[in-house]
Amino acid sequence: MLEPDEKVIREFNDRGLIWFLESNANLRDLMRTFATEIADKLDFSRAVRLNRSFIPQDLYKQEADILYSVPFLEEEGEVIVYLLLEHQSAPDSMMGFRFLSYLVEIWKEQIRLWQDTLKPRKPLELAPVVPILLYTGDEAWTKPVSVGTLMNLPHLLEPFVPKFDLIRLNLRDLQTEELLETRTAISSIFHALKFANAPIEVLENVIRQTVASLERLPEQQQEWRRAMHFILLLIRHKRRPEERAGLFEQVTDSVTDRQRKEVTNMFQTDAQFLVEKGRLEERLEALRRILLNQLNHKFSPLPKSIEGKVRTLPADELDVLLVKIMDVKSLQELGL
Repeated sequence: MLEPDEKVIREFNDRGLIWFLESNANLRDLMRTFATEIADKLDFSRAVRLNRSFIPQDLYKQEADILYSVPFLEEEGEVIVYLLLEHQSAPDSMMGFRFLSYLVEIWKEQIRLWQDTLKPRKPLELAPVVPILLYTGDEAWTKPVSVGTLMNLPHLLEPFVPKFDLIRLNLRDLQTEELLETRTAISSIFHALKFANAPIEVLENVIRQTVASLERLPEQQQEWRRAMHFILLLIRHKRRPEERAGLFEQVTDSVTDRQRKEVTNMFQTDAQFLVEKGRLEERLEALRRILLNQLNHKFSPLPKSIEGKVRTLPADELDVLLVKIMDVKSLQELGL
């Protein structure tokens, strides 16, 4: 998905970085920068993003993390490795347990697929999973990411706690010089993200540096577009409304004439989407108020649980209930 969808545009702080890493080239550069030895043996041209629907809903937050399968090349042949990326913007004491839960669910799915294979079948071989934690929060996260942090253990019991390694990337620890010298799309994005909440005059200079570094990328045009769209969404979601016009001007002043029109179209398209989304939400809220008024008039007193359910109803269900309420004689008939 080259262009960000409505969830990315609306919920950039949670989904923007993961959307950026849906590109195989950006995933490759991330791994080459922070796990070079492993990355050199991975064939990113055949990286495939996997559906994580088999992981129970209570184990992850709105599909904000991503899972890839990538061939790992050796002299003897190749094996499939899973790369599991999790983005966190605040420290989470449950992170070690969540990662362990992810690993178990991924392996359980592999076992299910093996069991569904027609006999005769090869002996079961589970694919390894490399957990990657991307932390972009301002608050220091110093505690280990492990299950053991949730336990108060005597020394003799420590060997019985499940342990696993992970690649941990903390945006706070990255040096500006390192980011500017790497000259990849992901390092440029991290540079801008690192200073997203800095004083405006600092961010203006960072934006100029970031856009200039993107101009030098030896990547395809689509990677430039993905990175530029990320910068524009960062400005829209991280800065105050009165600052956005000046920062957008910094972007357009730093690109070529040919690219300026494309950047402007991106910025205007995102703005129009958010305006239209806001109008839709206003209309839905008005319809919810009408339905609540009718329910209270007909079935007062209305249980709090019903009121809470109505306030989250989607548009299609609201339309149906607003018609049905004229004829029903009980809440049960409405399906509430």
